[in-house]
Amino acid sequence: MLFNTKIANKIPYDELGKAFYYGLRLDISTACYFTVIPLFGLTLAHFTANNTISKLIKLYSIIVVILVCIVSLIDAQLYEYWGQKLNAYASSFAKFPKEMFSFSSGISYAKLIFFVFLIFFIVSTIFDNLVLQIKNVATIEVSKIKLFVFFIISAAILFLGIRGSIGMSPINQSFAYYSTTPFCNHASTNTIWNFIATLVDNSEDEKRNPYSTIPQDEADKIVNKLLQQPAITKKISWTDKKQPDIVLIILEGWTADVVKKTGGEYNVTPNMNNWAKNSLLYTNFYANGNRTDKGLASILSAEPSLAKSSIINKLQKYNNLPALPKNLAKAGYHNKFVYGGESEFANMKAYWINSGFTNIIDIHQFDKAILPESWGVHDNVLFDKLLNEINNTPSPKFISALTLSSHEPYDVPHSSIFKEKTQADMYRNAVHFADEALGNFLSSAAKSNWYDNTLIIILSDHGHYQPLNRNPYQPERFHIPCWITGGALNKNLQNKIVSKISDQTDLTPTILEQLGLSNKDYKWGKSMLDTLSKNGLATYTFNDGIGFITKEGFVVYDAESKKIILNEGKNKETLSIQAQAFLQTHYNDYLQR
Repeated sequence: MLFNTKIANKIPYDELGKAFYYGLRLDISTACYFTVIPLFGLTLAHFTANNTISKLIKLYSIIVVILVCIVSLIDAQLYEYWGQKLNAYASSFAKFPKEMFSFSSGISYAKLIFFVFLIFFIVSTIFDNLVLQIKNVATIEVSKIKLFVFFIISAAILFLGIRGSIGMSPINQSFAYYSTTPFCNHASTNTIWNFIATLVDNSEDEKRNPYSTIPQDEADKIVNKLLQQPAITKKISWTDKKQPDIVLIILEGWTADVVKKTGGEYNVTPNMNNWAKNSLLYTNFYANGNRTDKGLASILSAEPSLAKSSIINKLQKYNNLPALPKNLAKAGYHNKFVYGGESEFANMKAYWINSGFTNIIDIHQFDKAILPESWGVHDNVLFDKLLNEINNTPSPKFISALTLSSHEPYDVPHSSIFKEKTQADMYRNAVHFADEALGNFLSSAAKSNWYDNTLIIILSDHGHYQPLNRNPYQPERFHIPCWITGGALNKNLQNKIVSKISDQTDLTPTILEQLGLSNKDYKWGKSMLDTLSKNGLATYTFNDGIGFITKEGFVVYDAESKKIILNEGKNKETLSIQAQAFLQTHYNDYLQR
């Protein structure tokens, strides 16, 4: 709470204070887990009169205290940016520590260091007085009968504390959940207990569906009805070209809140605001997940995002995913992916290769003299490379690129009107720089000989909590821009908008539909060529929850507390059942891969 005061200050103190009460059982359970080894050690030390055991217990206690402090601070630091507690999915990025913490600004590091010293002082003071002052237990005389009774009673107490309940159900995270505000529930949930539980549950969730709430036959009917081809449609055609070149630009973390035409701020992306006259813009377009690796699977494979993990980190799962480059390769397209960072990060390279990209250009193909110290090359350098690759690739071609400059810590060689050293203005400045680089690329592309035969599709990999400090579960956090442009775009669609609700899983099946290719393998996506508003649908997942958006309204359902935590519209219960059916059915499909 102290670390994330921006969020905590928005919540009534009485509501926030309940976290200490509701979280107590998980705290006790965690303490009891850590006490098991000292209990056995103390008992053994008495029986054997071995002083070494006492020293080992003290060493164990020191290690536990240090680890608890480190993990708790990492959790608090990541929460500000990820909006979720440290879990098994987050730990999968531990092999990339530089990238994992590159979002932190100098202010964040200063705050982290302050809390490190504060917690170290508090814990070490308690530790000195309660643990290190323990006398050598092996020298304390006590009868073996009393020792045995002490052990049995203590073990029973620890068992009860660990289990957290004398009822049928042992303790889990739900015991700490009490509020419709996720931050309160996350503050109440013990970080260590949750982290270890998710590591265990992650393996269990590969065997069972944790989201089963209704009979599967009923869930299948609901989802099939949602995804079936509507009887009445209003179709458009992006292009009259039979085999256009396709350039797909995936922007790092652009939110609709910084694009004027999607209801955002007017002065952050002036180039793309101006380029709208050459584009078809989808104004109610949503990301399916909150991380780049999730977005890639949704965009290229039309695969809805998982709530607690990413499918591209699971070789046995993504190996049989359909993917747009595979389909295009069969139609004769030359496929390339251009990325200014390390393609190995988050297992992206393996996924791209498996998806059918035969040529991957990453940070190793850029001039070392221009490499920054953070994620990778800036967008202006990336777009120069992309332009060169397009120029030197024969038609038909499908070339995709992923940008980086708008990623935390927003360290860009650019100074705009956004000069405050707040996270919000630093984000605006980074996007302003990225917008300038993208605008220059499009201007250069328009002068190229390949432009007239090219569709350029531009969208974001995920949304962002900046610059308006969006909650990690609200629809606006996932609202992103999507432009269809290029010389191949039909003239009657330029400077037009489509307000129908869509999401990232709709893109690949739509591209294949536009090209007259089969998209039967992409059952989760719907056609973006159908502009009839009533046929719109978007879903997104956050940590153990789903957002479900239709023309009638939306619901945000938290699977852990089994509650609707946000909604708009009259059909709340119907939308909630549809959301649960979608979450359950998709995960069932995931398990069967």
